[in-house]
Amino acid sequence: MVASPVASGILVVRNASALLLVLTVLGACEWFTDFKRQPSLWTWEPVKDSLTPSRGNPQYSVPVTGMTVAGMHVSYSALPGTIDSMAGIPNPTPASDSSLASGHKYYQINCAVCHGDAGAGDGPATKFGMPGISIVSDVTRGRSDG
Repeated sequence: MVASPVASGILVVRNASALLLVLTVLGACEWFTDFKRQPSLWTWEPVKDSLTPSRGNPQYSVPVTGMTVAGMHVSYSALPGTIDSMAGIPNPTPASDSSLASGHKYYQINCAVCHGDAGAGDGPATKFGMPGISIVSDVTRGRSDG
């Protein structure tokens, strides 16, 4: 039995219409909604399940200039008339071959761009207008570990 050209044309149109309908319906579905709808909290937004007027700042979240908040170490040594609260913190990692290798690795990643390989302030960033700051000067050598 051979189908007529008109019948097969109708079948093609019907299949194409069904496929178009399925694709349209599937196109309206949201597949990846990971970060589209999430709660947004703002600093002074009231808590919805409380009578508290605003969230405010949690305790110890705002540093107090000129003194150390309990549990926090804040250094203000560059400001006049203040105590360097970081001066009393010893280096927690004793010098060893592995700690020096680790320090060299992270220095090359984070510091050498500005300070240079030897710390003299001649890093590649100085070619693009960044000031070269030496970290091997007497001022820097006199600073504490913290």
